[in-house]
Amino acid sequence: ALTGLDSRDIGALAESIRRHGTVAAQTGTGVSMSAAANVTEWLVWALHVVTGSYDRPGGMWFHPGFLKSLDRRDFVPSAGQAEPGPRSRPDLPRRWGEYPCAALADEIEAGNLRALIVVGGNPLTSLPEVSRLRPLLERLDVLAVADIRHTDTTELATHVLACADQLERSDVPHFVDQFQAEVATQYTPPVVRRGLDRRPMWWCFAELAARLGVGPLPGIPDPARGSDDDVIAGLTGRGRQSFESLRSSPTAVVSDAAVFGWVEQRVLPDGRWRLAPQVLVEQLRSLQNPAPLVLVPRRQPRHLNSQLRDRLGVERRLDDPDVLVHPEDAAELGLTDGSRAVVRSPSGRLVGTVRFDPGLRRGAVSVPHGFAAVNAAALTSATIGVDPLTGMVLQSGIPVTGEPVDGGPAVVATAPRA
Repeated sequence: ALTGLDSRDIGALAESIRRHGTVAAQTGTGVSMSAAANVTEWLVWALHVVTGSYDRPGGMWFHPGFLKSLDRRDFVPSAGQAEPGPRSRPDLPRRWGEYPCAALADEIEAGNLRALIVVGGNPLTSLPEVSRLRPLLERLDVLAVADIRHTDTTELATHVLACADQLERSDVPHFVDQFQAEVATQYTPPVVRRGLDRRPMWWCFAELAARLGVGPLPGIPDPARGSDDDVIAGLTGRGRQSFESLRSSPTAVVSDAAVFGWVEQRVLPDGRWRLAPQVLVEQLRSLQNPAPLVLVPRRQPRHLNSQLRDRLGVERRLDDPDVLVHPEDAAELGLTDGSRAVVRSPSGRLVGTVRFDPGLRRGAVSVPHGFAAVNAAALTSATIGVDPLTGMVLQSGIPVTGEPVDGGPAVVATAPRA
């Protein structure tokens, strides 16, 4: 009832799964940003579990990572209990030693946070309540930004740590290690000489650690004598091959194809899945029908979050932060294709160019995130709709209104969504 899917389509899916025996399904950006994020992800996992589609040949496998080698490590099962939250927002959970970003503005306002280091990020186009966050970032004693180019956030920084870029450093695919098609990795040396005004990011942190007296960076007792390879050697310490063998290989190193059975053996308590955690059962029961008109995000092919949205000195086609609206919703709102519109939520507003999209579901207004001029983060809130289990800010399914820039009362679309 909540999804609006035809029961015959759901029945056909169930019959297809029974016929084939296993299923492979993934969620994505929009789902993970919605109020139903936990429930949807949980039900997708449950579908895989009850059909024997996880951690078994013929189904989906859990990538252990070439460098992380998780299949060779033992785990203590988690009860899912959160750690104490930040002082200004004790209602928010702390997990894996990390506070949710929803508390950032409150922590600055309360005086609990006076120095912030941003690593390759752009909080002004990703965190909620931008109009409130900007002056708070300007109040910080230290706002240090480590990046390879100027962003909206570097404009406010007290310090910019100019880091070596991707072609100026030795590297291994550490972050994407578990997203490869096989258990593989590759060492790459620098492609070009590093500019004299830039330093590797590890060097910046090693120097800060040394000057603050908080201890040396692991594997780098002296930043002046350390190198990229020293850091990478530490990252590969748990890997499937030694750093020396990776560095000497002329191309990528493939260790294994799919690895099955290690999650059941090393991660699951008693080898069994917990299919119905009470907190998720309660979230499923509490889900409600969305508002008549809601904001939804979307990915675009030529930029990632706030990266690659600008020309960067070369001529190339750019993504446009258009406001996509179904033509029938637009007619009710008094909007025309190519016109300018104001989109408002309970937390803020943005102005963007309207584009009709007949393929968009009725009742949805789609705005891509990562842009500064048409900033979807301005419509989000650090308090309204924040998930109590994860601390995630609601970024999809936010109730909105729309109206032409020229004025007139805001209108909420009321047409049923088929």
